[in-house]
Amino acid sequence: MPNILQWKGPIVAKIVMIGGGSYNWMPHLVRDMVVRPELAGSELWLVDIDKKALSDLEKYCQALLTRVRNDWTVHATTDRDQALPKADFVVITISTGGLEAMRPDLEIPYKYGIFQPVGDTVGPGGISRALRNVPVFVGFAKSITKHCPKAWVFNLTNPMTVLTQVLCEHGCKTVGLCHELYGLWGWLRGKCKCEWDDVCLEVAGLNHFAFILSARYRHRDCFGLFRKLAADPLNHMLRPNLNLTHAETHGVFVFMCEFFRRTGFMLYPGDRHTSEFVPNVLTRETGYGKAYNIKLTRIKDRYRWLNDSKKRTWDLTRHPEKISLEPSREAVSALMVSLTTGKPVVEVVNLPNAGQIQNLPLGVVVETMATVTADRISPHTVGPLPDELAVLLTPHAIRVNMTIRAALTGDRDLAQQVMAADPLVRDWSTAGELLDKLIKANKKHLPQF
Repeated sequence: MPNILQWKGPIVAKIVMIGGGSYNWMPHLVRDMVVRPELAGSELWLVDIDKKALSDLEKYCQALLTRVRNDWTVHATTDRDQALPKADFVVITISTGGLEAMRPDLEIPYKYGIFQPVGDTVGPGGISRALRNVPVFVGFAKSITKHCPKAWVFNLTNPMTVLTQVLCEHGCKTVGLCHELYGLWGWLRGKCKCEWDDVCLEVAGLNHFAFILSARYRHRDCFGLFRKLAADPLNHMLRPNLNLTHAETHGVFVFMCEFFRRTGFMLYPGDRHTSEFVPNVLTRETGYGKAYNIKLTRIKDRYRWLNDSKKRTWDLTRHPEKISLEPSREAVSALMVSLTTGKPVVEVVNLPNAGQIQNLPLGVVVETMATVTADRISPHTVGPLPDELAVLLTPHAIRVNMTIRAALTGDRDLAQQVMAADPLVRDWSTAGELLDKLIKANKKHLPQF
């Protein structure tokens, strides 16, 4: 790739999207890339095993290019080994087995009284999802290291910590990218009436369970804004003696603010994710999250979202004039430009812990800010976390390593220990039964078991 001192104009990159038939991710990720002048003339390969979705997204890309006219070329294939040779960037957005594989992740634990607002990172659903995705990602890693060993791999797939770590451990130059920080970062930007980069953040944790350690706008400490947010009556818990129904006027930061009021530490991923990491939130006493205005995602909700994404993609393909040419806040295209041209950018990333968080296990993928320059991502060092945070994060970090070992080896006993240690599995004696039902439900995706 060109050195920044040699770079005079548009660069040409080869970009491979594994999961290129994603109706949810592809329309805006591709739009973000093609509107950047630095990436003009690049080559895009869409890879997916779903031929219909692949064809739909290829047509969308061609429709998009009729608006931008910047000499991109688009290819679509079901064979990743055809697409990967000499790639500069590989983006992964897949879900092994799709929504039908996720259905038991949500429905089986529900029968055991385990309510998961998301179910794709931790909890029984997150564990099940990891077990069936890890072998697939090992296959991706083998293909990438064979065909394009110097490529940067951007993982957007959950459970992000587990799967990013698998790619790294199998020799890929990988970073995990998540958009959860942008909600609160954007909220601060709006309050300060400034640009994104004007709000300086330091964050630390694991993906979907991470904390803002400092937030400053110029010389101003932004934690005063957090205290005002937490003081808003809309962001207070509903009392257990009330009829626990979701009020339309209730806040969307209730658990985040409750945690901040009690501890002084500011979570930033959404309440639906963070509530799954602790044992005393999604309980009968809180109406399984209703006291915090946390809504459960059922499989029917996900199918509705998927259908909405399909209809939106088909509509934009037929009417490309409706496609917005404003880039989203997703980091993928910005990192491509920075890694190629050397133009520095500060972003939130997931990378193996090489000491950036001193008191979490080394090697486990952690989430911090990082400075991105030419072919380099340098995570910011935050030192040791306060004990109050380390005691919450460390067990999850250890379970990441255990989950990966169980998924790679098909060790049922180890997988059962992970399940029994999860904070949402409150009845230790049913962990094995729950695990066996999840494995049976997705047997075709779990050959290692």
